[in-house]
Amino acid sequence: MDVDAVPAALAARLGPEATGGFLHVLDLAHGEWSDDVLSLAGERFERRIAEEGSTLRVQVAHTEAALRTELAQVEGRLRNEIGQLAIGFRQELGRLEAGLRQDFSQMEVRVMREVGNSRFELLKWSFLFWIGQVVTMSAIMAAMLRMIR
Repeated sequence: MDVDAVPAALAARLGPEATGGFLHVLDLAHGEWSDDVLSLAGERFERRIAEEGSTLRVQVAHTEAALRTELAQVEGRLRNEIGQLAIGFRQELGRLEAGLRQDFSQMEVRVMREVGNSRFELLKWSFLFWIGQVVTMSAIMAAMLRMIR
């Protein structure tokens, strides 16, 4: 602190040496007081930071627990919905399989009928060809027998 900062009446009453000593004592007190205030403010700040940190940890833990609970509920709902979809899918596959089996059995009946008809036609034409061969051979034999006589 500067000597000019001391009021003139006080400086005149104390004198120059006492005023200098007084200012020196004030400077020492100010230095100690500043260190004490800074130390106290630092401690309070650290305590406040620790309190806020612990409060924040508690809030994070609560939020995490709530999220875990909500995720578990969502997972349960999803599993349920997936299960229902799987059941519906299996039922639909069963219906499709039954329809395909019915279609294949009808197709098999038609194919068997067609094969039967084809066999009949084949036998009919084979028989007619055989009859034609017998008639032709008989005619040839008859012609040969007439020639020999």
